[in-house]
Amino acid sequence: MSSIRPATEADIPALLAVFASAFSTSVFNATCFPDSDPLSHQTNRASIAADLVHTTLLERVSPDGVTREVLGWMSWKRRDTTTRHVVRAERFPPSGDPELARRFFQANVDAALRHMQPPYFHLSIIVVRRDAQGLGVGEQLMRHGLARVDAEGLPSYVNASRAGKGLYARHGFQTVEETHLGEHIAIWHMKRDATRK
Repeated sequence: MSSIRPATEADIPALLAVFASAFSTSVFNATCFPDSDPLSHQTNRASIAADLVHTTLLERVSPDGVTREVLGWMSWKRRDTTTRHVVRAERFPPSGDPELARRFFQANVDAALRHMQPPYFHLSIIVVRRDAQGLGVGEQLMRHGLARVDAEGLPSYVNASRAGKGLYARHGFQTVEETHLGEHIAIWHMKRDATRK
């Protein structure tokens, strides 16, 4: 049995473990956030903690209700203003490629500004533990998140990886722009029109 619920501070270690598992083969993460550098883990932990109020997780619950394990999580943010945030390389671990990280995240910020008018919802991240991928976890999380988006009748936006863009397309997102940062790093900026349910 699985359940979806808001994440709490006690869930941060499990959220970090899912994040590490989900992005274990990501060229971008390996380049910009080296697993051998404790600062990479601190950076990821701080980012997850800062967004915790927006984070929802899906967990598998044992039949007796005692054992719970997080299989995936997501963070949806409602955007009501258009302020250009300048991403600085100093935010990222120096043992990786801070300039690539800056360019990647700045491309995400700038594409959203070009294609979206507030108010809208931004799916800032959705991750599924590697061994749970392909089991419908991402689908369940997307349906849950989009139910809120659709209840408010707002459009939504996501910056997709090659691995994630199919999931978003199945839920009505369309690519409005692509960013390529080298041979193996690309971002599909995707928008979903407002739907009221």
